[in-house]
Amino acid sequence: MRSLKAYLATSQALDIVLAVILAAAIVKLVDSVVIDIVTPLISHFFGAGRDMANYFIPLVPGTHSDMTYEEARKIGAVIGYGQFIIALVYFIIVATLVGLVVSGLRKEKNAG
Repeated sequence: MRSLKAYLATSQALDIVLAVILAAAIVKLVDSVVIDIVTPLISHFFGAGRDMANYFIPLVPGTHSDMTYEEARKIGAVIGYGQFIIALVYFIIVATLVGLVVSGLRKEKNAG
């Protein structure tokens, strides 16, 4: 127990713990930005108000555009391009944030 407390008291362990907590908060924030702001805006301007998650191309008979993505998947194969767009938006936001953090850390390391 003492060795664990000693390990956690080191600055590296504390940095890791803080990074994990910050990462969890950033994930929640990015999730909210994409689901609550970006996706509804894209749906409003390009999809006649349909939820972005339900954009798909049916590949089998019996599926139609009035169905949800999950309903259509139960019937057969569909291309869920709405799901792909959501994942792409997540990736762009996270990659931008990671790039900014890494860039900032490099500048700090080079300055110090």
